[in-house]
Amino acid sequence: MAVTTNAGYMIKMTAQSDAVTGSFKVGYVRWVDGVKANEECLLKDTNGSELFHSVADGPNYTDLMPIFRWVNGLTLTTLDSGTLYIYLR
Repeated sequence: MAVTTNAGYMIKMTAQSDAVTGSFKVGYVRWVDGVKANEECLLKDTNGSELFHSVADGPNYTDLMPIFRWVNGLTLTTLDSGTLYIYLR
């Protein structure tokens, strides 16, 4: 597990199956450094609802998505490469 938080406003996940508990409002999700095409990143809440899903279209892939939603826990179901940043509101 490789989850870190920064002053209560950002969560950084770097490994598949990383998880956080608690209730908080997600503002944005950003996936950076996808290594090659067709790699995937999938983030779900505790209920199994998909919050973020992205498939890289090439090297050094980056994706950003606004979420603006309250969640009760998160699990990084799939992370083929790179880092996922979750910015809280």
